[in-house]
Amino acid sequence: MTLTNSGMAVIKDKAISLKEELVKEKNRIGALVSEIDNFLSYVERSPQETPVPQLNPESKIEGPISIIGAAIEIISTDGPIRTPALLDRLTKSGHQVQGKNPIQTLYSTLHKESKRNTPRVERKKGLWCLIQQN
Repeated sequence: MTLTNSGMAVIKDKAISLKEELVKEKNRIGALVSEIDNFLSYVERSPQETPVPQLNPESKIEGPISIIGAAIEIISTDGPIRTPALLDRLTKSGHQVQGKNPIQTLYSTLHKESKRNTPRVERKKGLWCLIQQN
């Protein structure tokens, strides 16, 4: 059996396509391995190396609480507040918002909360406010 030029072209195209798929899969696996390595390096830290947020004694927020819970506490005591000011208050009270852009992370978290079936916060005129519960 001999292959024609068109047969060779089809095989070549399929081989190139397969190679491209394998390269994509290799990159995806590499990213997963990197994420696992980052997780393991975090988990393997000794307790002394893992930062524990300390609350500001002047803060009215006590005990372990989620970022959204802390934000709601701040909004309830301070009233309507802009995202950067809220981030500043959270930081001063010992809560750390993670991510490359903490302001965007906080905004996204609050926005997601505002879209829930039973939201506790809403955005009015650029300020985060509590929703009045009846």
